[in-house]
Amino acid sequence: AGVHAVAEMDVPGEEDLCAADAPPVRRLLVLEDVQDPGNVGTLLRTALAFGWDALYLLPGCCDPFNEKVLRASRGAAFRMRRMSGSWLELNEAVEVHRLRCLAAEPDPTAKFGTRSAGMGE
Repeated sequence: AGVHAVAEMDVPGEEDLCAADAPPVRRLLVLEDVQDPGNVGTLLRTALAFGWDALYLLPGCCDPFNEKVLRASRGAAFRMRRMSGSWLELNEAVEVHRLRCLAAEPDPTAKFGTRSAGMGE
């Protein structure tokens, strides 16, 4: 609606969701190849509103601190824990936090939760 204030802020760093001292993750939003900043921002805002714990970005996603993402997310990008990496690293987080994977566009060949089989590509 308009600019009310301008402030310089540090961009929050990524977290290692698999670190021994990492807080538990019950709900993890995973995005892959989501390049539209408006979509990323809307997904972040919605996940935060529903109490999701963290965001995991797979390759091909736009920067969560892109100006349009921040606008669409209404600042949610500053309030969610975040990590990015590969499918293999995601699989480790899934195992560490004992997460169940639900997908909007699942890969029928993916073996979720099985370290030896890997995930996706």
